[in-house]
Amino acid sequence: MFQTTLDDVLSQVRAHLEQDDLAGVVALIESMRSPDQADLFAELDEADQTALLPQLDPGDSADILEEFEDEDAARLVDGLTVGDLARIVDEMEPDEAADLLSVLDDDQVRAILSHLEDPNEIRPLLVHAEDSAGA
Repeated sequence: MFQTTLDDVLSQVRAHLEQDDLAGVVALIESMRSPDQADLFAELDEADQTALLPQLDPGDSADILEEFEDEDAARLVDGLTVGDLARIVDEMEPDEAADLLSVLDDDQVRAILSHLEDPNEIRPLLVHAEDSAGA
């Protein structure tokens, strides 16, 4: 039953995208639960994902990115402005944010950290190897 519902919403989302109605897509996505948002988001093509991510509430964007593999999430955020990305990272769990930042280039990480409300929540997690207890 869930798949039918996801398929129905996905059809609605694609219809809104065909009409360049980002506000309609955002409203549909934000009306869903976080795991369902990520499932739906994964079905969209990368261009639509990149266009939608900064339009969503930063908390919803953070929840979606936390569901993606780090490399896939990094590819999605590659085109975002530092400000948009910092607003999203601020909403992520510190360990999830550190995982995402660990796959970005150093200059981008420094720029993002400089825009965060509390970079000290994340900074210590960036110095540990990914598979270590500190990470």
